[in-house]
Amino acid sequence: MLCMPCVALQWWPMRVIVADCSAEYSGRLNASLPLAKRVLLIKADSSLLIFSELGSYKPLNWMTAPCTIREIDPAAKSAQHSRESVAGGAVDGDSATHSPESVAAGEPEKVLRVSADKGSDILEVTLQHIYSDQTYDLGEDPGLIKDGVEDHLQRYLAEQIERIGKGAKLVRREYPTGVGPVTNISL
Repeated sequence: MLCMPCVALQWWPMRVIVADCSAEYSGRLNASLPLAKRVLLIKADSSLLIFSELGSYKPLNWMTAPCTIREIDPAAKSAQHSRESVAGGAVDGDSATHSPESVAAGEPEKVLRVSADKGSDILEVTLQHIYSDQTYDLGEDPGLIKDGVEDHLQRYLAEQIERIGKGAKLVRREYPTGVGPVTNISL
């Protein structure tokens, strides 16, 4: 596992965990996810998102940055064995080794306790069985380049105003109104 400082920076890897997990959220409201196989994404900014295979493209539950992720090994005999972590994994080592007795007793392999840095929101994810825990360095993202957005259409219309009709004249683009900006065209 990669060790990281408490402040996640944009070049730290994305962490993808596939696990049988449950989650409890408390904060502005209370919500819970029962035990099921899910995908957890821990992004470079430390935000955590929980997805299911079916349904919406949106996460079932999440905690946005800024937040702090504390990774807890329930099998640890003392508080010395708990681990502080952020997007890249445990700071003081890997905690994936568990005794057969603890697994047979139904103890979770790991607990991720995510707390908002501003406010009292807490998301606690109990990882009962971890199928995969990987990190990926995605590098710098160049961003999304959009084509055909409103600005392009306005420019196209302004350059070819005669297509609207003979004598059409662009009066003003982005004229502010009570319901939002409009483009004024006179005929």
